[in-house]
Amino acid sequence: MEKYEQIKRDMVEVQSLYENHDSIIVCPVSSDILRSMKIIGQNINLDVITQSKNTLFF
Repeated sequence: MEKYEQIKRDMVEVQSLYENHDSIIVCPVSSDILRSMKIIGQNINLDVITQSKNTLFF
């Protein structure tokens, strides 16, 4: 849960830099769910994404 809290703090900081009415939604997604997603359009190598510790999905 510490990673989540750090991401949350970082996103609050990013949000405070902009004058807007946008929201940031953080949704945990397991690797199994990520692998079961269907991709329409440009192919994405999900193995590269799931192995990266620096990947954020927006």
